Amino acid sequence: MSHASRPRQQPLPAEDAKDAIAAVLDDFHDAASRADGVRYFRHFAADGIFLGTDANERWTIPEFREYAEPHFSMGIGWTYVPLDRRVSIAACGTTAWFDERLRNDKYGECRGSGVLVMSEQGGCECGGGDGGEWRIAQYNLAVPIPNDMLADVARRIREFGTPAGHTVPASLNITIPEEMQDNGETQDLSETPENCCSSVATAEEIQDLSKALESSRIIAEKPSSTSYRPKASSLPTSLVRTIQLESDGDDDEKREVIPTTMILQLFSDRIFFSITQLSGKMGSLLVCNVEESIIDNSTTYHISTLLGTGVARRSGGRAEQEVSLREVYVRRLAERIVSHARKMAGVREGAILGGAENGTSPIPTLVVGLGLRPNKSGGKSSFESFNAIVDAAMKLYEEGWRICHSGGMVGMEGPD
Repeated sequence: MSHASRPRQQPLPAEDAKDAIAAVLDDFHDAASRADGVRYFRHFAADGIFLGTDANERWTIPEFREYAEPHFSMGIGWTYVPLDRRVSIAACGTTAWFDERLRNDKYGECRGSGVLVMSEQGGCECGGGDGGEWRIAQYNLAVPIPNDMLADVARRIREFGTPAGHTVPASLNITIPEEMQDNGETQDLSETPENCCSSVATAEEIQDLSKALESSRIIAEKPSSTSYRPKASSLPTSLVRTIQLESDGDDDEKREVIPTTMILQLFSDRIFFSITQLSGKMGSLLVCNVEESIIDNSTTYHISTLLGTGVARRSGGRAEQEVSLREVYVRRLAERIVSHARKMAGVREGAILGGAENGTSPIPTLVVGLGLRPNKSGGKSSFESFNAIVDAAMKLYEEGWRICHSGGMVGMEGPD
C-alpha cells in the first residue's frame, strides 16, 4: 500500500492523547539528561524548531543536532525536571500545544512550551519511527522573570553587548570653549562638507572620532557615559571556591582550620589555577607543559617556576623542599587533568591523544599559582592534606569543564 492510500491515523481520545504526549515529553527530557542523542532527536518532527533561552537560538533540527551531538558523544547532557504541565488538544486530534514548569539545578525554575503534531508515517529525517506518534514541532525553553525584576534585567540585556553599528545624528552641535571661540556661538559642524558625518558609523569609527575631538580639546574632559563590556563568549570560564582545610598534627592545640581559596579560569589556550591560603596573595606561579610522544608512547611533564622563590637544585635545606613540594602539586594536578581529558575522549589511560610526529600536548598549558602556608608546628603537609587540595582542585576543574563544554555561562561564579 502506498503512502497516498494509507488510511489516516485515527486520533486518540483526548485523555489518552494527553497521556501519550506527557510520555513523549518525559522521555524527551530523560534522553537529554542521559546524553542519549538518538532517543532525544527521535522525538522531533523533521521540520521541528528548538528555541533556546538566547535570542539567537532558533535552531532547525539539523542545526540543533550539530550543536548537541558533540556534547552528547562525550556524555554531557542537560537536566530539566518537569514540575507540572498543561496540554491542550486541537479538535482535529492531531495537533497539540503545551506549557510546562521545569527545574534546573543551575537556572532554577524554567518554562518549556511548544507544539506537537501527530506523525502519519515513519522514516523522517529526525530519526524515524512508525506512524501515529506525537512529534515535537516546536519547543521553546525560557526562564521566567519576575515583573519587579523585568526592567532591571531588560536594562542589563541592552548593556550586555555593543551592536556592530551605531546611529549618530547627521548634525553634531558642539560648543567651543571660550579660549577657542571667535564669537561665542555654537557651531554646527554639518554646515561644511568636510565636517559632515555619515548617519551610520561603526563602534571603531565613533571611538576614532571621540579621540580626535578630545585631542583637539573641542570636548571638555569629563567621564564618558558610554560603557563597553566584552561579549560573554570572549571571557574565560571562571569559578571560585573556598574550602576549609584542617591542618595536620596530632596535638589538638596545634590543629587549625585553614581557609583555602581556589580560582579556576579556562582560557582557549591555557588552564589557570590559583590555590592560596595566604590572604590577598597568589604565592609562587608555576607553569606545566605536557608533551606526548608517539615514538615511545610516553607523556612528559615540563614544570618551571615563573614567579616566586626558586633555589638551585642540590642546595639542600627547607627552601629546596618547598620548591620540590610545589612542583609535586603541579605535576599531580596536571596528571589528573590529562587523565580526565583521556576519559572524556573515550580512550584508555596512557593512550596518546595527539597525533603529531614530534609529539603534542593532550591539554593546554597549565599555569598554577600556589600560596600554601606551613602548619603551626612548622612541619610539612601530610599526604592527606596534599590529596585534599588536589581533589578539591580537580572537582572545581571538572565543574568548569562541564560548563565550558555545554556552552553554558562564563564569568566569575562563587557561592561563597
